[in-house]
Amino acid sequence: MKEQGAKGSVPAYSADYTERYREIISLYDKSGAPMLAVEATFKIANYLMKYRRKILATDMLNEGFRLSKKLTDEEKIRVLASLAATFKKIGFSRKYSFFLGLLSQVRPLLLLFFIIRVIKLTS
Repeated sequence: MKEQGAKGSVPAYSADYTERYREIISLYDKSGAPMLAVEATFKIANYLMKYRRKILATDMLNEGFRLSKKLTDEEKIRVLASLAATFKKIGFSRKYSFFLGLLSQVRPLLLLFFIIRVIKLTS
């Protein structure tokens, strides 16, 4: 099933696609690959944002945050910076501020580099 867009046909939103990604995320998490699980949450969140499903996208991003607790400090910083940038992009200022605050609690030396990166991504 296709929806007609201005530049041609665009695939319609599919809840089945979202459910498949939830299964993939669960499998990555169980197999001990938390970074792959986190990356999958970002991919499905971007898919959901494309179809203006911000609440579902936020749920997936929060799941990515939960999974990021198993990562190294450097990986956590990358994930937190990406979460902050994503929430700013979709207009969720409080969540953006929350994740910037969490960034300040993780390894201050690495933090400076990633704060600069977030500022560049959101500018």
